[in-house]
Amino acid sequence: MNKRIKNIVTVVLLAVFLFGFGAWAALKPADSLSLSERRRLKQLPAVRMDAVLSGKFMSDFEGYALDQFPLRGFSLGWYAFLIRLWKHRSRQKMHHRMQLPSRVRGCNLSHQLLQLQ
Repeated sequence: MNKRIKNIVTVVLLAVFLFGFGAWAALKPADSLSLSERRRLKQLPAVRMDAVLSGKFMSDFEGYALDQFPLRGFSLGWYAFLIRLWKHRSRQKMHHRMQLPSRVRGCNLSHQLLQLQ
């Protein structure tokens, strides 16, 4: 495949993804509750001239957009999974380091850990 054709295909696929995701976000009905977070989600703020001029509308709209984007629950679930995985791996590495004798490590890590606690 020609390099120019590959670039065109890449740009077209990116544009389809961005416009498709944007259309999905614009047409998706707003959710009122998040059961996983146990809280009410922000709703679309009213467009008023004083709110637009003061900047309050955009700050409220940002909160609305963060609460209402498509696949929000899926994204939060993956984020929580990755954080748990990272913490689990960090604990395993720390446990492994603590098991090594200090002469192999080159320093006394257990002494340093006691100072941190």
